[in-house]
Amino acid sequence: MADWNAPVDNPIIEDMVSELRDRDIDAASWGTAQTVTNPFTGMKRWNAANNYWEEWNGSSWVQFISELSLPRLKLTTNVNPSLVSTTHSFQIGSSSSHNMAMGGYVIQARNNGAASDLHLNYSGNEVYIGYGLGAAQRIVLTPGATPSITIGGVAVALATGFGAAVSNYTRSLGGLYLHNNGADSTGFNAITIGSGIWKSLGPTDSGADNIWTAMDAIPDGAKIALLGVRLDGSRTTGSDTNATLIAYARQTGSSAGQSTQTEIGRAQGYGGTTITPRFTAHLVVPVPLDASRRFDFSYDSTTLSAVNTVSLYLKGFVF
Repeated sequence: MADWNAPVDNPIIEDMVSELRDRDIDAASWGTAQTVTNPFTGMKRWNAANNYWEEWNGSSWVQFISELSLPRLKLTTNVNPSLVSTTHSFQIGSSSSHNMAMGGYVIQARNNGAASDLHLNYSGNEVYIGYGLGAAQRIVLTPGATPSITIGGVAVALATGFGAAVSNYTRSLGGLYLHNNGADSTGFNAITIGSGIWKSLGPTDSGADNIWTAMDAIPDGAKIALLGVRLDGSRTTGSDTNATLIAYARQTGSSAGQSTQTEIGRAQGYGGTTITPRFTAHLVVPVPLDASRRFDFSYDSTTLSAVNTVSLYLKGFVF
């Protein structure tokens, strides 16, 4: 036991040697090898039971380091954690409560031996995966009012497409929404566009050539509209021949023309002066949308004597 009031003035030499040795043991063991008596105010020791430094305040030992600042910390062990491990490389928090354990390449959130949630950027802002690989290869998680995932520079909106309810539509398979009644009751009469002409269609706030109010239900971020397409035409004059009514669609901004690339449906029959057939096709097709939720539509009726129906119906949309 070291008495830090010793040695006193005019000590007995034999006692002084023992007293100094006890004080050396205290200093060398950080105060853990023996009981300290008469510590002085401001004296420090290591509390081995609780793993922190203490300071004598004149009447008791109190923890005095609540925060440790170092220029760097390097752990040379490389032991990955499990849910109950104790020898892994690094841990924050008590093992009996919420804690985060880490090893050479594993991070595991735990709670008293069970897996727990891991919260990244709890208060917001982006999380990057593979930032150093460049925009074409990195993944960015963006939280907020309109959260998104950007993969290789392409953003995928999440806020509405992956959870929010849309009136009259049922969500299925992640970002797929289908109308509860099969299609919105407000169809679009595309005959008004005119054969061979490209015109854009979109919701009220889109700035499209033709406003289709059924598309107002499509939230921002949707990538595809699911259209019901009804085509009805006839050929009653001229020589008997094959006749077709073809519908085309493309994303607004595309320069693609009327071709098999943009064709979304056709009604085909045979007729002329000998017979007067009428033919109909009813299709469901996906059409890509631009950032303003618009698409371009066109149709071709060059071999017909009459175009009876070119109607569009909104059946759903996809994020």
